[in-house]
Amino acid sequence: MRVAATADLHYSAQTLGILKEQFGHVREEADVLVVAGDLTNFGRPEEMEPLLNVLVRLRIPTIAVLGNHDYECGKETELIRMMTTEGIKVLDGTGYERDGVGFAGTKGFIGVSVGECLLHSESPKLRLS
Repeated sequence: MRVAATADLHYSAQTLGILKEQFGHVREEADVLVVAGDLTNFGRPEEMEPLLNVLVRLRIPTIAVLGNHDYECGKETELIRMMTTEGIKVLDGTGYERDGVGFAGTKGFIGVSVGECLLHSESPKLRLS
């Protein structure tokens, strides 16, 4: 299996052309695409929608893991729903097997402690004392 992998896309309208160019040959050169974290800048659904348009047009099986920026606005559940609706397999502490190859994905960013709160923490339940 040929795997294409990328991370930290930080999609914005300004990066659309670059992404299209970079993904231009993915379908011919890979059997699956892995997108590992920070698909968006701020985790907004309006950022994810045009990125999904790009990914879906590739017509290649896609596996993704959200990153800390995708949790920024607290809309991660909506982002995951949007992605799964389009056929993207989202891993969140889970595994997935495709054609005998296993993939595992989990978020791994902890954040910066400021008093009792964490900045940019992916887990709202995580607090430092």
